[in-house]
Amino acid sequence: MRTLIALTLCLLAAASPAWSADTELKPSEVFTADAPSIVLIKSFDKDGTAISLGSGVVIAKDTVVSNCHVIEKAATASVFYQHKQLPAKLLYADVEHDLCSFTVKGLSAPPVRMGATSQVKVGDSAYAIGAPEGLELTLSGGLISSLRNVPGGVVLQMTTPISPGSSGGGLFDSQARLIGITSYYMKEGEQLNFAVPVEWVNELPQRGKLAKANTKNAGYVTNAKDKPALHNGIRAFHSGDYRAALKIFKQLAKDGNAVAQAFLGWMYIHSQGVSKDDAQAATWFRKAAEQGYAPAENNLGVMYKIGEGVPKDDAQAVVWFRKSALQGDALGQLNLGLMCNYGLGVQQDISQAVAWYRKSAGQGNVKAQFYLGELYGLGLFGQQDSVQAMVWYRKAAEQGYAPAQNGIGSLYDLGQGVPQNYSQAVTWYRKAAEQGYAPAQNNLGGLYELGHGVQQDYAQAAMWYRKAAAQGSDHAQYSLGFIYDTGQGVSQDYTQAVAWFRKAAEQGNDDAQFSLGQMYYSGQGIQQDYVQAAEWYNKAAKQRNAAAQFNLGLMYFDGQGVQQDYAQAVALYRKAAEQGNASALNTLGTLYLSGQGVSQDYVVAYALFNLSASIDNTDKGAANRSELMNSMTPAQVEAGQELTREMQRVGVIEALDAYLNSGSQ
Repeated sequence: MRTLIALTLCLLAAASPAWSADTELKPSEVFTADAPSIVLIKSFDKDGTAISLGSGVVIAKDTVVSNCHVIEKAATASVFYQHKQLPAKLLYADVEHDLCSFTVKGLSAPPVRMGATSQVKVGDSAYAIGAPEGLELTLSGGLISSLRNVPGGVVLQMTTPISPGSSGGGLFDSQARLIGITSYYMKEGEQLNFAVPVEWVNELPQRGKLAKANTKNAGYVTNAKDKPALHNGIRAFHSGDYRAALKIFKQLAKDGNAVAQAFLGWMYIHSQGVSKDDAQAATWFRKAAEQGYAPAENNLGVMYKIGEGVPKDDAQAVVWFRKSALQGDALGQLNLGLMCNYGLGVQQDISQAVAWYRKSAGQGNVKAQFYLGELYGLGLFGQQDSVQAMVWYRKAAEQGYAPAQNGIGSLYDLGQGVPQNYSQAVTWYRKAAEQGYAPAQNNLGGLYELGHGVQQDYAQAAMWYRKAAAQGSDHAQYSLGFIYDTGQGVSQDYTQAVAWFRKAAEQGNDDAQFSLGQMYYSGQGIQQDYVQAAEWYNKAAKQRNAAAQFNLGLMYFDGQGVQQDYAQAVALYRKAAEQGNASALNTLGTLYLSGQGVSQDYVVAYALFNLSASIDNTDKGAANRSELMNSMTPAQVEAGQELTREMQRVGVIEALDAYLNSGSQ
């Protein structure tokens, strides 16, 4: 049996493009698409004197996002767009990530189309549009030169030139999608320019609400005196200047600044500017967490969960995840949902898990959106609901999350929640496969092998299977072994087939265990060995692999590789027959016809032959049934037909045992 489907266990409004989402655009086309969504921002002091300028990106109706440092010392700010000056009112501020949004009434500008940093690779084209030195709507182009992992995402390092005034402008990919907000550059280096990720823009409303709540309820809030130093430390950290960042954060942390304390914890975990020291990381996270800083509460929970820097303690992890989640932190909500989902440190409660996933997913957390898709798709939360699964998968997939893209592909592949559409399945599998996601690579290989949604192409199937197999996918390893066994898309090579079957079999793949048993039995690609064949058949049979149960039954019947045992053979045939294995049904019928290992019974034999023929008309069941009828009375034939119907209704073994125990034979 081939396994082809491998499932794993709030975005802002955007303008619809006139072109395909995968079209590579010219720089001029990117500018044409996105320039209407870029504004100039000026800030003024209390006397109305302009003190700074920057850029902004329209992300929704009457809503602009920019860097907070653009208005850092301002009393008021205005947006300039198409020769109009419009007052800007601060909507949300996330100082830690240097992002602020503004309400600009009367702004008749289209919102940008959102992209995702998960779809960005080093070497990709990147275009900045902003107002360097006040020169409005300036386009510059370059490449993504690095993706720097930081708490909560990645910072994009690029060769795309920016200058003072570019801060708060848009960074776009070659499909004209917003992937970041241009934020700062290093004066000391060449082409060392940085943008914060678009995901932080998506998270800004919740982060802004959280910041307001913390201002009222917690003592860690950065005071005005600390803000410039904290910003410098964060910029140094994001740009990879860990020595400078460490110096700034240590002083601020010593003075009790929780944000700096949390950054220090992160640096100790990831050996950034300091030697890795989990105990020090936990100490700094605790200092920040005890001040009510939600990200630090979540991080301390993670350390308790994995037992690094502190003793492993799921209950303590739940305590800190809950503190973070109750403050609205998306990661804390996700992690608390996971603990409820699996009953770790808390009583298992799927409904509570879903509730926390929903809160996190509502903030745009892709993993929470994906987990909701999985729960609905697999029916783990009440009844299976493929429509809801598609809703949540799509939210995550649109942010470039490969597991969710694979999930959508699976729904289209199986026709669950949507009409079956192999072409759509190919499209979504490919999106995930090209990100290196092994289950999608395996699934795409399966569609090429079958010719579903694409022209049948065994070489392409083998290529995608090999990519997934190299990552350890047992499904792909088995499929690659099958291709080498049959010589489809590759030169037939039994030795290679055995090697790939073994890799998958050792991971517990029952199809591969069965196939490896066959190779040992036939001596193809490996020295014939009935004992080894029986051992691998037995491993697969224990996983209810019907073909393995039947073959192992044959070996017990003939005494090959095992001691001859008719009772054991019959027991294995029965297990395979219960799963509808036509060969097992026919073989059991033969035994009841001859009375070998069981009591002779023509009615039972007829019913088993009849059921075998109905499942597989190429099986010998039909011929055996026709021959047997010559020796049966009409009453026996009618009884055999009735027993067949009962087997189909309640199951082969239940019906068979009920018949034999009734004394009807």
